Amino acid sequence: MHGRIKLAPDGGLDSYMKLRFRSLLAQTATGVLLILLLATVPALADGGATMTVTPSVPRFFCGESVDVIYGYIPDAVDTPVMRGYSIRIVASRWLTFDQGDILVHSPLTGALDTHIITPNGDADYTIDFTFLDPGVGLTDPADLFTITMRDKGYNIALVSLGIDSGRFRTPENQEIVVDISATSTVDVICVAPTPPTIDPEPAFTPGTTNTVSWSDESQYGAVEYNVFMSTDAGFTTIEDESGWITGLSHEFTGLVDFQLYFFMAQARNLVETVSVDSNIESTTQDPFPPTTSADPLDPTQYLVNFGVAFQADDIGSGFDQLELFYRYAGGSWTSYGSYSISPIDFAAAAGDGLYEFYTVGTDMAGNLEADPAGPQASTTLDTSQPHGSFVINGGAEATNDPNVILDISVVRAVEMRFSNDGVTWPEDWVPLSDVHPWTIPATEEIHTVHGKFRDGSMQVLQVTDDIEFDITPTGGVTSAAVSPGHEETHLSWTNPSDPDFHRVEIWRGFLHDGSYVSTYPSYIGSTVPTPPADRAAALASPEWELAGMAEIGADLFIDSVAARGVYYYEFFATDPAVNYSVPCGELPRATNYMLGDIAQPYDGLVKVEDLTVLGAAFEVSVFNPLFFGEADVGPTDDDTGTGIPEPDDSIDFEDEMIFGMNYIPSAKGLTADGNYSLTTGPVALAWRPTADRTWTLDLVAPCPALKGVALAAVLPHGMFPVVTAGEAVTSQADLFFLRNIDQHGLETGLVILGSGRGMTATGTLLTVELPAGVDPAALNIGNISLDLRDVHNKPLEYDLQGKSGAVTPAAFFLGGAYPNPFNPATTIRFGIPGEMPVRLEIYGMDGRRVAILVDEILDAGPHEAVWQGRDDTGRQVASGVYFSKLLAGSQSQVRKMTLMK
Repeated sequence: MHGRIKLAPDGGLDSYMKLRFRSLLAQTATGVLLILLLATVPALADGGATMTVTPSVPRFFCGESVDVIYGYIPDAVDTPVMRGYSIRIVASRWLTFDQGDILVHSPLTGALDTHIITPNGDADYTIDFTFLDPGVGLTDPADLFTITMRDKGYNIALVSLGIDSGRFRTPENQEIVVDISATSTVDVICVAPTPPTIDPEPAFTPGTTNTVSWSDESQYGAVEYNVFMSTDAGFTTIEDESGWITGLSHEFTGLVDFQLYFFMAQARNLVETVSVDSNIESTTQDPFPPTTSADPLDPTQYLVNFGVAFQADDIGSGFDQLELFYRYAGGSWTSYGSYSISPIDFAAAAGDGLYEFYTVGTDMAGNLEADPAGPQASTTLDTSQPHGSFVINGGAEATNDPNVILDISVVRAVEMRFSNDGVTWPEDWVPLSDVHPWTIPATEEIHTVHGKFRDGSMQVLQVTDDIEFDITPTGGVTSAAVSPGHEETHLSWTNPSDPDFHRVEIWRGFLHDGSYVSTYPSYIGSTVPTPPADRAAALASPEWELAGMAEIGADLFIDSVAARGVYYYEFFATDPAVNYSVPCGELPRATNYMLGDIAQPYDGLVKVEDLTVLGAAFEVSVFNPLFFGEADVGPTDDDTGTGIPEPDDSIDFEDEMIFGMNYIPSAKGLTADGNYSLTTGPVALAWRPTADRTWTLDLVAPCPALKGVALAAVLPHGMFPVVTAGEAVTSQADLFFLRNIDQHGLETGLVILGSGRGMTATGTLLTVELPAGVDPAALNIGNISLDLRDVHNKPLEYDLQGKSGAVTPAAFFLGGAYPNPFNPATTIRFGIPGEMPVRLEIYGMDGRRVAILVDEILDAGPHEAVWQGRDDTGRQVASGVYFSKLLAGSQSQVRKMTLMK
């Protein structure tokens, strides 16, 4: 039977030990026996022994535990035999344990012992131990008991471990003096572990897998790690993750070629407290090796040192370097070294003979190119005679001057001579030189110049070069066009079909103030650059500058120019002999900015910020200090948003339409020009009163081409209505711009915003509410005028309450000129309420009458007259500002317009 007695949790002996000591206990209660054994000792025995406190680890983490070993070390000389002990252990306030966490050791093999564990409080226990055999005791160092202690959820450094009290006795029941002051410490870590550190990633990783590794943070409580992979640095989406693993690396597979991946990791401890995010590392997958090759060499080399050029390309991480291999006379291949810059200076150390070459490249990701099937280049070294060549005019293909220069590169020769036919040699031998003037025949054909070079031993090298003499220019450029961009213009054209066409020069001019300063944004009174008669005139003119050149085959060009303006372009085609064609003469023009992009900093887009500026300047004339000229972009020469602006010194419906056509976003599902076709005839509208002093303008039938509506009526001075958008406008997804010009009574502009976007709903477009004191009849159908525009800014016909076109006005009005500015003609619209004499006159800025357009009795209704920009004598008037004046009965009205040439 085992030699120890263990008390049951209720303080009694274990059942198997009760049988062993039944005869010993007899009828004496177990508690009485223990009291006798633990009776107070009568005297103290010499000591010298000490107790040790040893934790199994210096630190542990929440959810873990630490084993604390309590040991006994007697002095071999002074300490008597120890038969039993009574030791009280009280846990630190940061730790806890219970009776089941106490393991009492039997320090003597074969000796019977017993112990009892008595609770004193929470994590406070007394351990009583004794040997049962007579005369048995402990004389050697031994571990008495081990207590497993657990954390209480605190993060505490240097938690003290020790013994609260203790008593030790000899077989004679004397107390032994034992030093129990020993302590130890342990760290308790309950916070999240330190995040791991992702190892640095290369800029590029070969293949379609990547193994990510990170640091070991187990000393800070980490037991598991999770590494995440994403294609964006913010990790808004997770492409893949390792899941919680114990290892320090993870391989991600199935990665996409040339995709940039980002990696981040977390750690967690035993209680699954997760660390903060680690650092972020990134790499781009590159599965393909580079492509390299040695360039073809001249069949014969005459110098021992010659260049081996190579080509290298890599579509991923980029070419890093290549290794050049060569062999001599069909022997074995030998590495010549690694290089990154072409050409490679090769020294043919083996002497004359055949040399062959190939290359094997490496990219920045470490992908290695496979060896080619055979040599990529070869040459034969021959150092026995003069070698080299010459070129005419630096290697030019053609010339328009018969006087040329021979550029000579020949070695080992001492003399030279030249001929135009290879038969007659007009010069005798002359000393070798680097250059030599020569004259070819002045006939339009290809000419061959023959050259001979000889060395001191009279060995001769004969070589030739060709050049074409050409004085006939190529044909000119046609179909030139230009469109606006953001701080650039986009040009296209058709190249001439002449076989010797070489390239195109693009020349730039712009509208300026006479001193070569752009007149942006008004352009009124600007100077148009004078078209150059030829290329020499363009070169000499201060109005033109070379914008760039397009090589043969190119028919597109982007001209980057930051200063805002209207730019004109001229084109000259050249041949290899640099003969210039006649000018294209078409002078296409465009702005280098998007009309409506007026909020700074400019970004090439028309957005809400630009509409805010437009709204602040709406219907502010040029004479008002608040006038903002950059918003005066309409009308344009072709009514489109990409046309040339023809400012009219007023920010109104014309400008509102340009902003609306250029506003971002554009309509989806449209053709390139946002084309709509009207299949239902005029736009069906209704004008009706809905309440006292309130009228609505309704769209009766769908019309997706309808983009803008201008509604006007004459109201008493100082009376301004309230204009709001109806449900047909507010119910659709597109944004809109709506403003009433207060200075003019009722003059409202409504535009649907976005290129190609129009009205997609029906119902009320506008609601007009008159202020108190205004006769509601002021908005009768005969008193209003309408201007409808489609998605291309073209006028739309309309039916108003079943009447086609404009209705008979009940009041006198003079409309603005259209277009304005204009060249050469403009249309002036006006209306009268009844039959009466009408006179429409044109005046200049100086008040002088220029022309009379109408002078007769007209019927009531709308009318129009066209002014061709001429005075009453038929002479064309100069560019400038003019005024139209309408007199009808006792009323008159004046409008301004601008003639621009």
